[in-house]
Amino acid sequence: MKKITLLCFFLLSIVLTAQEEELTYNKWLFKVGANIVDNSGDINPLDGFQLSKMGFSQNFAGGIEYRFHRHWSVGVFVSNNKFKANKAVLDKTVISEDENYFATDLNLKYYLWGAEYENRTSNKFNMYLSAGVGSFKISENTTSLNFGGGLVYWFSNSFGVNLESVAKWDTNGKAQFDTNHFQHFIGITYRNNSKKDSDKDGVFDEDDKCPEIFGLKEFMGCPDTDNDGIADSEDACPNTAGLVGMNGCPDTDGDGIVDKDDSCPNAKGTKTNNGCPDTDGDGIVDTADKCPGTSGIAANNGCPWPDTDGDGVLDKDDKCANVAGLASNNGCPEVRNEAVKRTNKALANFSKSIYFDSASTSFKSETYAVLKKVRATLEEFPKAMVIIEGHTDNTGSSKTNQKLSQKRANAVKNYLVNSGIAKENIIAIGYGQNHPIASNTYEKGRVLNRRVIIKVK
Repeated sequence: MKKITLLCFFLLSIVLTAQEEELTYNKWLFKVGANIVDNSGDINPLDGFQLSKMGFSQNFAGGIEYRFHRHWSVGVFVSNNKFKANKAVLDKTVISEDENYFATDLNLKYYLWGAEYENRTSNKFNMYLSAGVGSFKISENTTSLNFGGGLVYWFSNSFGVNLESVAKWDTNGKAQFDTNHFQHFIGITYRNNSKKDSDKDGVFDEDDKCPEIFGLKEFMGCPDTDNDGIADSEDACPNTAGLVGMNGCPDTDGDGIVDKDDSCPNAKGTKTNNGCPDTDGDGIVDTADKCPGTSGIAANNGCPWPDTDGDGVLDKDDKCANVAGLASNNGCPEVRNEAVKRTNKALANFSKSIYFDSASTSFKSETYAVLKKVRATLEEFPKAMVIIEGHTDNTGSSKTNQKLSQKRANAVKNYLVNSGIAKENIIAIGYGQNHPIASNTYEKGRVLNRRVIIKVK
């Protein structure tokens, strides 16, 4: 009896614990049907299965079960049967007199499969294991430990076919025939599965996606708090009316970015700028751009760097921001001596390409491009004195060469004056053959001696 008491206490503890964890399936189940008792003494209940050898007369049974959890239930089962004399076998013995069988069992069930939903359209089967204690009598009253399992097939929302097999272990073992045996049951199980509407919204719980919250029929019982046509369960912004394409969130400025993620919800912008506009396209949003209509840079708050003196060097890099200068001198004017040296070096290179027609003061056609470069170079010194020297080789008389060199120097002067250089700033001097830079013995040297030199002072 101590074992029975401990088992009962264990079963009761499980029931109380499961009730505390989840009281979801408060369902009463009732079942009636027929039972078969196999006390033939065979270890295998299906070995030589013959109904004539078993209790199969007046074999009615019934029970009541309380489903207190989606996986657990507790129930009471009562059964009656009768073994026929000269037919039934008890403990491997054919009995000579009729023997009655009566049993009462208290069982705990654990539903293995199909326990989550009790809807015939979504789940037709329940499978379970059972364990418990009982009392039965053939010769004398005795107690048993019961272990088994079963299957319920629900052919409607309220009715199902129940098959169950239980092995019973006798705890006494003294009375004749009151020994270990098998009991099988087949019957009909009924559950009160009337349709419920817990939240009173007109949608039955079995069809209600939100059975505990008052909702709308068009949303399967779920609410639409902001009335935007999207159920709260699928609405990313359930309290603010929004758009279907935005998962129920609003997009006030219509830029494709929901307001809650839009840094500028009232101004149409781009995703790369978190919903803010960038009118001038400089990568700086208008709200942070001090020059929103002019493309600038972030380092200058969206404005372009100025060039006050217009020398091509931005003020930020210009050490002489108010005076035009040179990029090579950080925006400041170049020191005159250095500038003169640099300019004369450039003019010397150009002078080498100033060509005249033979014994003439007219320029060869390719010389005009060179003279344009000379003119551009001299623009850096609008007030400087420009000196043009004319030289010849020793071909001809000294007097003739003197005149020719002067005329060629004057030809260059005239070109520069006509192109805008002040006449009073130009001095043209003809040196004739008096300053050769190469030997006049050979043509190569004479070519070098026929030259015009331009320089500034």
